[in-house]
Amino acid sequence: MIRSATLFTGMIFFICAPLGAEDYALTFEKAVHNPVAFFGTAPAEAGEKGTGWIDGDEFLTKDAQSVIAYLGMGEGQNAALLLSVDTKADGADKPDTLYIDLNRNRTLDEAETFPLVLVDNKGAGPVMPFTLLCAEKVAYHDEYSAGGGPFHVNFYYPIIDDAPPGFGTAFGLSAWGCYSGRVTLDGVAYDVTLEDRTVNGSFCDFDSGSHFDCDSLEMRRADQEKALTGLTPPSPLRRKMLIGDRAFGVTVKENGRVLALESITVETGRVSTSSSDLAVNLSHPDWGSFPIEAGETKALPAGEWTIVDYSRVKKEPSSVCYYSAPTDKSVSLAGGESVCLDLATTLVAAVTATPRKGLVQLGLAMTTDGGATMRGFYSEKAKGRGIPFHITNAAGETLEKGTFEFG
Repeated sequence: MIRSATLFTGMIFFICAPLGAEDYALTFEKAVHNPVAFFGTAPAEAGEKGTGWIDGDEFLTKDAQSVIAYLGMGEGQNAALLLSVDTKADGADKPDTLYIDLNRNRTLDEAETFPLVLVDNKGAGPVMPFTLLCAEKVAYHDEYSAGGGPFHVNFYYPIIDDAPPGFGTAFGLSAWGCYSGRVTLDGVAYDVTLEDRTVNGSFCDFDSGSHFDCDSLEMRRADQEKALTGLTPPSPLRRKMLIGDRAFGVTVKENGRVLALESITVETGRVSTSSSDLAVNLSHPDWGSFPIEAGETKALPAGEWTIVDYSRVKKEPSSVCYYSAPTDKSVSLAGGESVCLDLATTLVAAVTATPRKGLVQLGLAMTTDGGATMRGFYSEKAKGRGIPFHITNAAGETLEKGTFEFG
């Protein structure tokens, strides 16, 4: 457990007038195209005794590909679902039709045929390294969801031109709609987006703190553009959150139609790092994840925080080394206390050699004295190619040199 080195004078609180809970109405609308996850498939055997279509497969062309998709979310959780991807239009250069056995009777029924359209996913982050097709607004089941409204999803089919050998077909899934609105706090406007990240028709799945199996709630200042990056995951829906310099209890009512924020007072401490080039990501089951940038001191609610990962950032020459799985993961932060995180960044290399058919395969493990492992490295000079190595014998003569490539 990492403890503080010094105390700062006084106590820091998020202080605000006791306003009580305030309700904000949200509007259901189309969400940005963004697959929550991709799920693997298995080939579908055709015929009466197989797992393919019993009736209706005459509508498929000879180019159709039928698979069993194992979806891990929503009403189809851990259930196998029969899908077929087909190219119906003459001269089409990519699939344009998706058949989904929504009622699981292995018969191609009416309303189980959907057009596949090309997704412009620029609004959801960096352009994905493959072509992404989508069957939009599919009614995932005939009945209304537990939240009292129809439950629609998007199915995604990626086309990877340079797929490695053995790479199988996959399907993505996301909820079609989200709830959005605007909240004004202390004269500052925030755009709110509540997403059904569990893809089950509910917008009330709060994070349990164990893993990201919950919905998400984004509160972004309206005067700031959204950063288009796939490296930053959405904020999990939690019972408490920090907005600006205030703390709030969070309640979702009417399955997403109403967001209630209750102003609360929270005791805090300050967290910094021992070096101007050390950055740390901290996480708390109630408050979520917070980055402590290199050279930064940040006020955080008191409690037990977990070090998710950290990095060492060099400006001259420009380089970043990423670390994960440190031995000391717990940070105990008391009210009015300053904690200075001192994490080992010096790496010790351990090389393994495995003979393989007359050759020797080398393996490289990089760890710190604190038990953290090297998760990645980038330098402007190396352009991300890898880590250079130089092997000598006992006499100091060079036997081999090269680069350990990442991945």
